[in-house]
Amino acid sequence: MSRRSLVLLALGFLAGSTSAIAQTSPSREPPKPEEVDDRVVELDAFTVTTEIGTYAETTAATATKTTTPLRDTPMAISVMNQAFIADLRAERLSDVYQYITGLSFNDTSVSSGFSIRGIASTSNPGIRNIQVDGLPGLGSRFGTPSTANIERVEVIKGAAAILYGFMEPGGLVNIITKKPQERRRSEIAVSLRSYATGISKFGSDLGYTVQVDTTGPISADKRFRYRLIAEYEDSESFRMNRWKRNFYLIPSLMYAWSANTSLTASVEYLKEKRAGDEGLVAPLNREDLIAPHHVSYQNKDDWDLDNGLTASANFSHRLQNNWLFNVAARQVWHDDQGLLLRNQAVVNQVPVENTIVQRRGRDQYNERNYAYLDATLQGDVRVGELTHKLLFGATMGWEQNIFDQRSLQTTTIASLNVNIYNPVLGAPFPPPQPGTLRDFTTHTLGFYAQGQVSLTQRLKGVVSIRHDRMETDFAQQRPVRTAESETSATVPGFGLVYQPNNHVALYANYMESFQPIQDAYAREDINGNTGHWKPEWGTQKEAGVKLEYPERGLTVTMAIFEILKDNVIENTGLPNVNGVNYWVVIGAFKSRGGEVEFQFKPKPHIQFLGGYAYVDAAVSSSQNLAEIGAPARNVPRHAVNFWARYNVPDGPMKGLGFGLGAVYQSERFGVTTNNPALQFALSPYTKFDAGVYYKRGPYNLSLNIRNALDKRYLPGGGTGTLSGNVRIAPGEPRQLVLSVRRGF
Repeated sequence: MSRRSLVLLALGFLAGSTSAIAQTSPSREPPKPEEVDDRVVELDAFTVTTEIGTYAETTAATATKTTTPLRDTPMAISVMNQAFIADLRAERLSDVYQYITGLSFNDTSVSSGFSIRGIASTSNPGIRNIQVDGLPGLGSRFGTPSTANIERVEVIKGAAAILYGFMEPGGLVNIITKKPQERRRSEIAVSLRSYATGISKFGSDLGYTVQVDTTGPISADKRFRYRLIAEYEDSESFRMNRWKRNFYLIPSLMYAWSANTSLTASVEYLKEKRAGDEGLVAPLNREDLIAPHHVSYQNKDDWDLDNGLTASANFSHRLQNNWLFNVAARQVWHDDQGLLLRNQAVVNQVPVENTIVQRRGRDQYNERNYAYLDATLQGDVRVGELTHKLLFGATMGWEQNIFDQRSLQTTTIASLNVNIYNPVLGAPFPPPQPGTLRDFTTHTLGFYAQGQVSLTQRLKGVVSIRHDRMETDFAQQRPVRTAESETSATVPGFGLVYQPNNHVALYANYMESFQPIQDAYAREDINGNTGHWKPEWGTQKEAGVKLEYPERGLTVTMAIFEILKDNVIENTGLPNVNGVNYWVVIGAFKSRGGEVEFQFKPKPHIQFLGGYAYVDAAVSSSQNLAEIGAPARNVPRHAVNFWARYNVPDGPMKGLGFGLGAVYQSERFGVTTNNPALQFALSPYTKFDAGVYYKRGPYNLSLNIRNALDKRYLPGGGTGTLSGNVRIAPGEPRQLVLSVRRGF
């Protein structure tokens, strides 16, 4: 069956669903006592709902690994819950990122392609800055995860290494997954997508997603529960000959021996296949010379593939003294492959219309395997009238990264060159040329402790410390090279919260973090030497105010911060004596700024969410004078996000809802240099999103318009080279998403 036929079939399903909503409810016999739960659902089946779920959360577990009120936590935390994710009709985590204050998602080619507070998370250890239920290891490398299994997203702003191990000090994105529920519930969701823009007319490039989510008890006593989530996505891109086919299957089981003891286990299988896409290029580092956003430089049969399998388990037991013992484990088996012609360089010509893109053949196979176990013991200790919460933890981890360049073209082949504006595609893949095979195996062991101490009724403190040890084995073929390294570090953290009343909390913190260079023996300097890179070290100072007025539906967080990274290294994108891009120690990197974030629900049917972030991130010291004061790549100095949701409370339009969102990013730079003549500047942009909703009984219908004004923009500079002028992913144009959800 063709894609168009499937879309038409789905449209018919939507039409049938709409028709069903209009029908009157048939008469029913009085339910039996054992059917009371079902009766509640059916009585609500044709009730028009005007209230909307709240976006504001009062507690989060990620920052302290304990369920702690946000106002008692001396850190800035953003929580994007299921109510907001549903209103946004977010299908990928990247749809949510743009509304997280202080986070910039600028590198769409990888799952960790974001910056928090100006600190990028795109390096190899950057995968640790995005975790699942508090443990590292995504099932996919490219793009961002599907929201099918996301209950909520908790984002720590600033250094999070004390509880989660080595990582970039900007912050941590923690995905909280959906769990089996005690009450039986099922949902089917279908969404249809089409662009509506000059480069992709309405109905030209279609896509659809089908999702099933079912949960409930297995045993009569409801102690044994299940959940099964499945999703299939088939989409065509607005870019020439680009497409993707994704499949996800996520079963999970839970057994609760009692209210104090439970075990949850889940498996996630995913397969993501897409047409290879290296994005656009910028002649002379000028945005205005970039080709139209639908232009592609890859052949029609170029492709990328992700295969992932994850297994997770969590055991929780509350002891007789009310202390809680918890063990969480996560195993990831992942491989990705790519056979495509990559954008290698821009060769500028006069006139500019003759500029070409040099491409090279790349046959790549990668494996990324992770296994982590984290055990914690937490409990309260009462001293006089004050209660202190203590946490002790240990983490063991193993990572293996295998990078197999099965064929990597190192010489330029003129027949692969294409014009940037009118590329003639179809050149055959070049003859195989031996690449490299590298294998990194890392073992980590960490111990940590945290005390949440009540100094007085209104003054609270958090004291934390962690010690980590990491060993890395490195093996390379073509040429043969082996090496071993060992790194250890101890990092402290301190925080204070003062609450003059029940609505206001003043806080401050000091946190440290570290990040060893896991693949130090693969990163060469200008002379071809490797293995001498010292770990990067991070420190953070932060102060802020949190306001909570539940009776007014208002929460506000304001923060100022300064993050300093020492011993930072960066890829120059220039060849060394061995002909490979070499690395340099740029010295230190500083990011400082402020944030304001709020949620406001003045009425049950009106709600607002938004924030503003100011980030001044730049190289503060370097051996290279051209880099001192250079701004961070792809980080806007000013960023604003806003979302509003309104439901008509009464009258003939009762039940109809509307959403409106806006995202603004100021100028970003794609080159780490303080020389304006060499800089690659990206224009500021404002993008609007909108939605129309209608809910009646078990049916939820919506029409979301992404990039409603069809703004042409670039989220960030390219990847793979220092200059950032190749592999630039354009922002998506106007897109219409029609969806219906039916609960059972």
